[in-house]
Amino acid sequence: MVNYDLIIQWCDIAILIAYVVMLFTFWYYIVYFLLCFKKPKKYLKGTKNYKFCVIIPARNECNVIENNLISLKKQTYPKDKYDVYVIVESKDDPTCKITKKLGYNFYIRKDLVNKGTKGFAIREFIEDLKVKGINANYDAYMIFDADNRMDSNYLERMNNLKNAGYQVGFGYRNFSNANKNYVTINSAVLFATLNGIFSKGRSIVFDKIMLNGTGYYIDRQIIDDIGSWIFVGMTEDVQLTTYCTYHNVKMGYDETVQYYDEQPEDFKTMHKQHVRWVWGFLASRKPFKKKDYDYKAKKKVMKNIAIVEYNCSLWPLVVYIVLTLVSFLIAFALFLSSFYFDISKAGWLFLHSLIPFFSVYVLFMISCIVVLIANRKQFKFSFKNNLFIVFTFGFWFFDFVSGFFDGLVHKKKRNLWTVVPHNGDVTNQELTNKK
Repeated sequence: MVNYDLIIQWCDIAILIAYVVMLFTFWYYIVYFLLCFKKPKKYLKGTKNYKFCVIIPARNECNVIENNLISLKKQTYPKDKYDVYVIVESKDDPTCKITKKLGYNFYIRKDLVNKGTKGFAIREFIEDLKVKGINANYDAYMIFDADNRMDSNYLERMNNLKNAGYQVGFGYRNFSNANKNYVTINSAVLFATLNGIFSKGRSIVFDKIMLNGTGYYIDRQIIDDIGSWIFVGMTEDVQLTTYCTYHNVKMGYDETVQYYDEQPEDFKTMHKQHVRWVWGFLASRKPFKKKDYDYKAKKKVMKNIAIVEYNCSLWPLVVYIVLTLVSFLIAFALFLSSFYFDISKAGWLFLHSLIPFFSVYVLFMISCIVVLIANRKQFKFSFKNNLFIVFTFGFWFFDFVSGFFDGLVHKKKRNLWTVVPHNGDVTNQELTNKK
């Protein structure tokens, strides 16, 4: 006879322990969720206009590059204080013609052996600047994707950050197609969490941010100190965040200025992206932890706490989710077995199997509500869409779990860079109004 009570009791104990451990080790995220309601920090207008080298890797991106370059044309920042370079792989790429028409520079790559990520393109370009001896003309590199657009005062606000002493900085990441469909709406909430919760909290407590995607600048001196652009992995933003955390780089976040990108609109493309992100997140970060420089953003104690916080990252939540999932599967298996061994336990076992599931589901619902409230100025979702997101975000997020197992079984997918089709559509009403 199966001892249902004992097995369920041990499952409950495991979930309770995981939940308590998560709360105690997740203290920083609880703080971040509280800080997300803090008024945005206002940065003084910069007294010096630094010169930016704007780098845009744009392989076969003729559908969207013009929108990006037009956004750069409309910048309020002095035009002689930033140069724009679009990186392509062939002179036959229509992107070259569009770039030239708008008066900007394009760079044709010579080394196409390593072309799997934009990190290799950036490294080749920066090394070419060094060979030509013109890298010293710039104070910072600013990285954008081809599908990005930005507020007209974006460069000006980044200059304010740099004047305030931040060696790395970026603004609020929004989507040009945020309210397109189920996939893009939930993606917008995810990145609002990364920006409005994690980056804002880290910037206040540690002078650190969590880079995700592009839209950021980095001091040229940091790259010169390293010797080259070493962030060439599938998730170069994670690599750069790791380097800045371990080397005590001062990082800033201005949530009052936005840049936009275009997210995948179909589940299949999004899933491939998630596989790459998950396994890029899990990749070794050892090369970026070498203690060769300390840029003194914070004193030693706070620096070390920031490193511990960064290393803990999402692991407490991941462990909790895994244990609740295991508990759910065990309880559900016992429910099925009860039809053979003890039918009287069936109803109780079925209800009990739902407890771990709903504990995670409700956690995601609460987090989603907080994010939507904190980012209500950036999101222009209808009440219907807000309600829809609250009830579906947990299921959408589960694709990261399936992405992990997909990459575990199919190792080639871990480093498979998939072209995300961009068509330049704008469904974000806020961005439409700014045009």
